[in-house]
Amino acid sequence: MPKFRNIPLREGKKLYPNVLDDDSIVGPESSTGSIFTGSAMSSTVQNPKFSSKNRLLGRNDEFSVDASEEESVDSDKPVKHNSKVQTETKFAREEDSIGFSVDSFGIPVMKMGRVRQRGAMIGGLPVDDSHAEQQTAKDSEEYDLETGSEYPPAPPKSLWQRRSDEDEMPAQSQRRRDSGTSKPPRQVSTVWIIMGVATILVIGAVVAVAIAVFGGDNSNESEQVPVVLTQRQQRLKEIVATVSGATVIEDQSTPQGKATNWLLFDDQLWLIPGQGTSDERVIQRYALAVFFFATGESAALREGGWLSGEECAAKPWTGLNCYPNEHLVRSLAIDRKNLKGTIPDEIGHLNKMQNFIIKNNEGITGTIPKTIGNLKELRQIGIYFCKLEGSIPEELFAATKLEYINFQNNSLAGNLPTKIGELKSLHTLVLNTNKIEGQVPFDAMVGSSLKFLGLSENALAGSIGEAVGELSSLEYLYLERNKFEGTIPSSVGGITTLKSLSLDHNSFSGGLPTSLQNLEQLEYFSAQSNSLEGPIPEIVGSMKALKTLNLDSNAFTGSVPDLTSLVNLRHLLLSRNSLKGPIPSALTHLEMLETVFLSSNEFTGSIPEFSGTHQIRGLYFSDNKLSGTISQSICTLTSLEAIFLDENQLEGGIPDCIGNLSKLQQLHLFNNNLSGEIPVDAMTALRELDSLGLENNSGLQGDIPEDFCDKSSTPIEIWADCGGGASAAVSCPCCSVCCPSDECI
Repeated sequence: MPKFRNIPLREGKKLYPNVLDDDSIVGPESSTGSIFTGSAMSSTVQNPKFSSKNRLLGRNDEFSVDASEEESVDSDKPVKHNSKVQTETKFAREEDSIGFSVDSFGIPVMKMGRVRQRGAMIGGLPVDDSHAEQQTAKDSEEYDLETGSEYPPAPPKSLWQRRSDEDEMPAQSQRRRDSGTSKPPRQVSTVWIIMGVATILVIGAVVAVAIAVFGGDNSNESEQVPVVLTQRQQRLKEIVATVSGATVIEDQSTPQGKATNWLLFDDQLWLIPGQGTSDERVIQRYALAVFFFATGESAALREGGWLSGEECAAKPWTGLNCYPNEHLVRSLAIDRKNLKGTIPDEIGHLNKMQNFIIKNNEGITGTIPKTIGNLKELRQIGIYFCKLEGSIPEELFAATKLEYINFQNNSLAGNLPTKIGELKSLHTLVLNTNKIEGQVPFDAMVGSSLKFLGLSENALAGSIGEAVGELSSLEYLYLERNKFEGTIPSSVGGITTLKSLSLDHNSFSGGLPTSLQNLEQLEYFSAQSNSLEGPIPEIVGSMKALKTLNLDSNAFTGSVPDLTSLVNLRHLLLSRNSLKGPIPSALTHLEMLETVFLSSNEFTGSIPEFSGTHQIRGLYFSDNKLSGTISQSICTLTSLEAIFLDENQLEGGIPDCIGNLSKLQQLHLFNNNLSGEIPVDAMTALRELDSLGLENNSGLQGDIPEDFCDKSSTPIEIWADCGGGASAAVSCPCCSVCCPSDECI
């Protein structure tokens, strides 16, 4: 087979059929997003009930993620903070504050209040706080009290209560020390005594605190003064300890310790267990706080209201969606918020959560929490385009209401658990682009409701097995880029609901099973880059629903069967086989056809004359044995973007009407027997042209002026027979490569 230079399509132009994109997983030809180039698949599956954006081949997508949940709860607008509460404080505790007022007799009376004092300690660890607040009676109206607490602080009895006889001086104090000129003894007011004592006490307290905070020995935590919790705080701590354990919540370096500290001291809501606040509500708020700290304290989440105000307010924390008239989370969906860290086990305590979606956060590492299996109401879980590792835990499948699982584009390994068959409601399983190995337990999936199964780009091996034919509800099956081998089982023809089947880049051998003719709904069939052989069976021509047929890079022989009945066919890919005979004229009657890839075969005869009614965008006939001339009829295909006729035996000249193809970007005619003048004037109209290959056509001649290269809207690469100096047949000062030269093939 002769070598040939095949310049790829310009980046951004997609002549291969679309399969999946960021908003749609279900179609070979979705109208948006990336395309299925080289059978690589990128997918984002969404739930139909809430999304109308996704389409499969022009129809509504029936298998989409709850898009409305993700979008409606994912707001970047910050929630207004209470100015009286500084939520940035790392540690705070509640202490009795001493203040003074004057009673009706003018005597200072001690007042007690509950205030939040910064610079305190928790867990025996001192905290440096240089801006501790002082509270006096004048500021009493600004006390940050536990409003509504069921454990109100009881003010202690006054230590100095004035007696009714305090105005009377004792008789002894009125006596003179001597009867001479001695002055009478100075009387000391009780007020001054009390003020002095109080001043000494306050100064002593300040000194003691300063020594404890700044001068203490931090090396011995056992000597630190423990924090005294209120009854409310103690109860909160007991509740969260049932979730994470008593030890870990004491460690302030852990997300659990940080979340506990926030809940006890900094949470603006000041939840009061037992008084309108259930343990479930406390656990939910704690679990969300742990998630926040475990995933890197994202600025985007904080700006979206996290750890400020009520999580299920009228405008909830970004990414949250709650049940109406309740304070319980229904869905948590975070997309592109720069999360960094791991998903904590505590997420498995959001008992009422139905949808859990974390996508496009490449900083998410670690494993899938086993506790997710505790979420008995969970029906959708999607953690994709992250960096998860480990295996898929079997505990996950205890969430028996699951309908949708998407872990694509991670680094998951291990085998696919057989327990997946226990999820009878599961309709979508997407595990593309991981490191999963072993065999696919198709037999365990029999009886499931699976409609979409995406296992592309893993290390799965072995044969598919006949059990796959019993997945009676399956509509989309993607197995490309694995290590499957053996023949394509004939039982696959029993999946009569199948709409899309991709087997690319495996080691399948043998021929195509004739049972494929039973797949009357099949729209996309791709078995590119395998070891399939023999003739392409005639039954392919009866698969009338086909829109894409891709058998590229196999060992098929013989001629192309009659495809006249494939009236919906848009993309035909048969390159790199050993097909012979003429290019079927039937192709010229397929009015929906957009791209035809027949390169690197042994086709003979002339180029079929296509009608101008076609919407063909690409003709790829390189590296065959085609002869004859380039017909003027090619100029009627005004949608053409690429013409590849190189490496053939074509004769005659380049049609002058070539300038009519205003969308043309690539014109490859090299290595033929073309002759005559190069129609430079006509080609000047090709404003989109970026690649022109004319070399190794000894009969072509003419001048390609330098300004020709400047007329294109993009930089143009030109190869021509302009080498050899003055004897060159073509003059081209702006050509990229002039042949003959070392750069020419």
